[in-house]
Amino acid sequence: MGNLGLCGSRGFPTFIAPNTENVTFKFDYKRYNEIEFGNGTKAPTTANGLLLEAQFANPKTLKWHNIKEYSPSAAHLSVCVSGRVYVRCFEKIVANTAPQGLCAFKVCTRGCPVFGTIQTSTCTHTAPVMTCGVCFCLNITVATGKIYLCPRIILALDSGDEVLLVGDHLGPLQPPLSFYTDFAIVDDGGRNIQMDLIFRGEQSAAAGHERGMQTLRTCLQEYTVFNNQVQPAIISIGYSNLASIMTSSDVHLQHLQVSERRFQQQVSEPQPCDIWKEPIHNKDGQSTSKIVFEGEDARLAYAAIDVPEAPNAHPQLQPSSAIVNTSHAAVGRSAARVHDFWQHIRYSDRDFPNKSDTGSPQSMSLITGEFWLSKQIEKKNVYFHCSSTLAQALTMCIMFHFGCPDNFLRAIVEKAADKLCALHIPTNGVVLGVENDPRHDSLIRMFIEHRNEIMDDMVICECAQEDLMSSIVHQEVYDGGSSLIYRITLLHRDGTRQSAFLQANVDQLEDSNLCEGGLHAGSHSLEEPSTRFPITPWTVRHHSLSPMSPHNRIFVYSSVAYEEPQDVFIGLHDSESSEEAGAESDGATGSCSRKDSRVSDATMDELQSAGCERSDCETDLQSCCSTAEIKNKPTGMSNQSAGIRNKPANGLRKPKPLWQRPLIESVVLVKGMQNPPFKCFPMSLS
Repeated sequence: MGNLGLCGSRGFPTFIAPNTENVTFKFDYKRYNEIEFGNGTKAPTTANGLLLEAQFANPKTLKWHNIKEYSPSAAHLSVCVSGRVYVRCFEKIVANTAPQGLCAFKVCTRGCPVFGTIQTSTCTHTAPVMTCGVCFCLNITVATGKIYLCPRIILALDSGDEVLLVGDHLGPLQPPLSFYTDFAIVDDGGRNIQMDLIFRGEQSAAAGHERGMQTLRTCLQEYTVFNNQVQPAIISIGYSNLASIMTSSDVHLQHLQVSERRFQQQVSEPQPCDIWKEPIHNKDGQSTSKIVFEGEDARLAYAAIDVPEAPNAHPQLQPSSAIVNTSHAAVGRSAARVHDFWQHIRYSDRDFPNKSDTGSPQSMSLITGEFWLSKQIEKKNVYFHCSSTLAQALTMCIMFHFGCPDNFLRAIVEKAADKLCALHIPTNGVVLGVENDPRHDSLIRMFIEHRNEIMDDMVICECAQEDLMSSIVHQEVYDGGSSLIYRITLLHRDGTRQSAFLQANVDQLEDSNLCEGGLHAGSHSLEEPSTRFPITPWTVRHHSLSPMSPHNRIFVYSSVAYEEPQDVFIGLHDSESSEEAGAESDGATGSCSRKDSRVSDATMDELQSAGCERSDCETDLQSCCSTAEIKNKPTGMSNQSAGIRNKPANGLRKPKPLWQRPLIESVVLVKGMQNPPFKCFPMSLS
C-alpha cells in the first residue's frame, strides 16, 4: 500500500500497489485519460482522476461503476483490491450528518446486481438498480463543525438495507480539508475480509511544511460467507454523496488494481461429509470409527436437494407415509431405536392442560418444544451430523459436553417433563446453532455460545421468510477433544450451496461436563437462564478446574415439537391392549407424561448418586431451582464496531412451522473418528 517508508518524509509518496501478481485490472489516472468498466463502457478522467458521483434526483439509483466480473465464486479465490482516492472537503459545512455519515467512496466484492422493474404504458423495463455484496467504504461524519473519518465494512442487502459488520472512528479533523486515502482490501476464500487504510493530508505533503492533518492508519478485519456462492461475482466501486452537506466537495479515484489468485490446494465443494463411505471409517486398513446412532431419515436427508425437478426432497418436506411405513409396528421399532440411545423430553401444552399442576406459578411461562439427550459418549473424536430445513434449524440448538446435576438427570431419565417444563437445566456445555442475526431480521448467522455468552459467530446469508421451509441446512460438529469444529452447509432454493466454518478451543473453558456422580444439588448456584434454550449456566462453588470428565452427552433441542400425524397418533393409542404397541407408544408420540419401563443408559450408580428416592425428585428440583425463573426480557441490539458480538433479541423467531418428520431421525453420530472429516478453510485471520 504505497511506499510505507516514505510516510514521514517531506515528499509525498507515489502509489505502489501491494498486489503485483495475478493482476486482472489496472487503472492509473496519470497514464490513462479514461477508464474502461466491466460492461465495456468508458468514462473520461479529470486532472484529479475519475470523479465518483451520485445521482441525487433518485437516491435509489446511486451510481456504481462495475469494474469487472470474476469467476469461480469467492470461495475459490483470494481477491485483492488496492487503490488511492483523493478527497476534497474544502467548502463550508452546510449541516451535520446522521450518525452513520455520508459515503466518500465504496468498494464492493462478491457483488450481485439487484434488478428493478419500471412499467410504462407500452412495455416493462428491467435494469440493475443496485449491487448487494460485501462493501468496504469510507464514511465521513460531520458534527459540531468537525470532520470524522469512519471506515466501515458493511453488507449491502437485496432490500437496499446496509448492515454494519465492523468499523472505526478517526478524528476530529478541522475543515477545510483535502487528503489522500490509500486502501488495500483482501477477500480471502469468500470468508476472511480485511481493509487497510492510510490517510495523508495534502498540505502535509508539501515540501518544507508540516501543516495539515497527521498521517492516520487503521485496519479492519471480519469474516463472513455472505454472497460467497455468487458466480460470476462483481467488483465495483461506488458513489460519493459528500456534496449534499459540503458544497463543491468531490472525490476522485486515482489508482485501482485488482488481483485474483486461485488457491493451490483444492477447495472442496459445499457438501456434508458422506459418513457411509468406507474410507471415512478406516485408517491404515484398520477400522477406527463406528456409527453409534443413525436416524431413519439420515441417508435420505444427506442426499436430498430441494431445487426444481430435484430427484429427492428432504424428509421434513414429505409426508411420513412417503418415508416409512406408518404401521404401528414400524413406528414402534423406530421409536425403540431412538430410545435405545436418546432420552427424550417433550414439552407440550397438550401434555400439560393445567399449568398450575406443574407446581409453578401460573404466571410463569412454560418451556416449549422438545429435546433429546444422548447416552454418555467420549469427549473426543466424535462426529455429529443433523440435517433439517432452515425453518427448523432456526428453532434448535446442539450442545456438546453436556453435564447436569444428578437430580436433573434423574428427572430426564424418568421423563418428568411436568417438573422440567418450568425449570432451566443447569449445564456448562458448548452450544452451537443457527439463528437470526440481531442486526437484521433477514440475515442468518451461525454461532458458538458458552454460559449464555457468544464465543464466536458469523453471518451466513440473507434469506426471505418465504424461503425458510425450502432451504436445507446440514449442521456438522467434530469434537477433537481440545477443540470443536462447526460446519454449516446451506442449500438455497435456487440450488446454490454455501459452506461456513467456526472453530472453538474448548480446552480453555472451565469444566463444562460436571461429573454426574461427583457433585450434589446443594453445591451449585444458578445464574440468569437462557432466553432461548431450556438451560442455565451452572456455577459450582469450591469446584476446582481439574481435568474434565472423559465422558459427556450431546443435547439436541428444538423449541417447536414434532406433531405426530393425527391418524398415526390415534391409531397408536387405540392399540394399547397390545403389549408391543403399548410399550412403543410413548416413544413414537413423544409423550412424556408416562414412565417408561425400558432400562435407560443411566446406570444404577448414576441414579443412586442423586441421594434421593423417586419420590424425592420433585423436592430436590424445586429446592435447587427456586431462583430459575424464566426471564423473557430482550437483549439489547447494537450495530457497534470491531468484534462486539450481540446476543439475539426475542421476537426474531419465525411463525411456528410444522415438521413432517421428527428431527432426531435425520441425525447421525459417530465415535472414534481419529481425523476430522472437514477443516476450517481458510483459517481465521486471528
